[in-house]
Amino acid sequence: MHTEISQSAYIAPNATVIGNVFVGQNSYFGFGSVAKGDRDAIRVGSNTKIGEGTVLETNILGNDTAYPLSVNIGNNVNIEHNCNLMSCIVDDDVHIGHCSVVMEGSQLERGYALSYFRCVIAPNTYVPAGSRIPANTLWSGTPARFVKELKK
Repeated sequence: MHTEISQSAYIAPNATVIGNVFVGQNSYFGFGSVAKGDRDAIRVGSNTKIGEGTVLETNILGNDTAYPLSVNIGNNVNIEHNCNLMSCIVDDDVHIGHCSVVMEGSQLERGYALSYFRCVIAPNTYVPAGSRIPANTLWSGTPARFVKELKK
């Protein structure tokens, strides 16, 4: 198990980062956040915010599943507080609203820049396992439903 945290990243004093976790430059882990890479890797890109109380964890199913086992979060991502992400892919420039859940095998795609974020998950949204959230869209609800396309 190997943890690699950029010197310019901020990890709050009571945040927990364990196992195979890689954190890029200028990223932020808020108070009470958890990155639990004890089974598989968690990769967080540069300039990414992991909000207070957010949990990143890897799938416990093993290699017989079609879902990826790691968590991959791109650059310039904003994950608000109290979210839970499990074995998913979050591309660059994505915003995930507070108290949202992104289940295993889901992918949130990037696209062209609207203002800053290219794919938006509204607060309190549940993204079911295996979902693909297209670039330049806004999704909301439990389960997540398409709301609108984000245009330039």
